[in-house]
Amino acid sequence: MTLGRNEPCWCGSGRKYKQCHRLYDEAPPERKYRAAQDVYAKLWDASSLHHLESGIYHWLAEQLRPLAPKRILDIGCGTGQSLVALHEVFTEGVELVAIDENLACLDRAATVLRRHGADCRVKRRFFAERLTEYGYDYDVEPMTVERGASDLLIEADVRNDPFLEAALKESGPFDAVTVWLIGSHVGRPHHVAVRRAGISNDAEYRLSVQNAVYELADRVLRSGGWLQVCDRGQTPTNSALVEDVLAAHRDQARSRPSWSRDWVIVPTSNPTAWPWWSRRGCRDGCPNASTCPSWW
Repeated sequence: MTLGRNEPCWCGSGRKYKQCHRLYDEAPPERKYRAAQDVYAKLWDASSLHHLESGIYHWLAEQLRPLAPKRILDIGCGTGQSLVALHEVFTEGVELVAIDENLACLDRAATVLRRHGADCRVKRRFFAERLTEYGYDYDVEPMTVERGASDLLIEADVRNDPFLEAALKESGPFDAVTVWLIGSHVGRPHHVAVRRAGISNDAEYRLSVQNAVYELADRVLRSGGWLQVCDRGQTPTNSALVEDVLAAHRDQARSRPSWSRDWVIVPTSNPTAWPWWSRRGCRDGCPNASTCPSWW
């Protein structure tokens, strides 16, 4: 069935089809992946702006204040509003390194940061993009992570990047790793690496990214550094469902005995109607270990 330009988009966003996934549907096969990224960046920009203006990102950043971080690695920075909040909370200065698989998001993030007075650079690394019989694929350029006063936005896939971890480790340890409300575009399931991993939906993809981040954070955080993950999901409506959610996240972190953990569930308004929860892990050796469990 063909949708009219002014009909609601099939994705459920509530937007008119012409303002949503029409360009993705009409793109030729070899361009669909980039078209999906463009659409996601446009839609997420509106949601992320809501999170900034409603104080959600600032609240998350405030939870890091006891750590007084000087260097933060942000995974899945999206269109940059979360990075703005980090700068506004840590006005004394913080070095931000942010990664995202979506180049359209990174380009938009650079615009948002510069509009708010932050200097930044975008490191483009995917090339030789192609459509194969197994799905969409590209090659990845080696990199270094330069230290400096400006934010560094890196095109990278935390799940499938042969150069990312080594480059981050070589640049020096981070005080915090943040993963706030990550998502994926409709083209992501058609990437070769995602298909080979057997990932079939957005929830599985977010879980796989979080698992990869646990492993990466173990290697790039300083002793006592913090990992902060903010996920989205259906808000549990009773104590039994709350415990189910918390148990699932405890189980996810169980294989990382070096982490102490705390969780909180916070219902919130969202243009896409996704409540969310947040959790934090702390590497052994944290000087605030005696008070960490109460910081939420």
